[in-house]
Amino acid sequence: MRYSILFMLLVIGCVVHVDRAQTPDLAVRYFESGQKKFDEHEWAAAADSFTKAIQINALNKGVKPKKKGGNAFDQSQETTEISVSDTFTAHAYVNRGAARFYSGAFDQSIADYDRALRIDPRLAQAYLGRGAALTAKGDRAGAMRDYNRALKLDDGLYEAYNNRGALRHDLGDLESALNDLNQAVLINPKGAEAYFHRGYVLIAKNDFAAAITDFNRCIELKPEYAWAWQGRGTALMKQGHLEPAMKDFN
Repeated sequence: MRYSILFMLLVIGCVVHVDRAQTPDLAVRYFESGQKKFDEHEWAAAADSFTKAIQINALNKGVKPKKKGGNAFDQSQETTEISVSDTFTAHAYVNRGAARFYSGAFDQSIADYDRALRIDPRLAQAYLGRGAALTAKGDRAGAMRDYNRALKLDDGLYEAYNNRGALRHDLGDLESALNDLNQAVLINPKGAEAYFHRGYVLIAKNDFAAAITDFNRCIELKPEYAWAWQGRGTALMKQGHLEPAMKDFN
């Protein structure tokens, strides 16, 4: 069910406990700029800002990235040679991975999550993000492993329950999917995505009335979700309510 990839959720991480004595103010400002651009869905600009934050932090610690030409902030180069093992850099890689995921650069996104996990193997957000990118590439087994790891590290991670529930639905495990999405709704009752995914699981279970309730809630929270209108229309059609179903499809 390809629709599920449309609503994979990632966490854009704020860096807490940043040692201001060790992290340059300019790097922090670029990090915060990246977060702002991410919130505005400017994915490429967000990734650029996180790249600059990573590079400036590395230069401050005496680590110089290898480059073929240009200056230290040449965005055409990757930062694979930068190996600063601190919280700031790990979170910057996680956030750049999220920006790259939403821009459709899944391989680059996975590479960033790999870098973050080399710095901090207990970073649940990195497993969550890598799982979403692996899902988008069709690696369901790898994605499931990463969602499981994320939830083992943080069992309150709404996004991981949502994503794993959607994946389990794709794999045909409806009961496990429903359990995950119920937990997601319990953690975050205002998370439209979990209602959306649960609605489609309920359609698969022929519980059309409950599916309509979930799609109603999703549409209430985020009316711009076109697939939620599609889902509600489908449930209405299954019940024989063709006129309201057609309105939803329109």
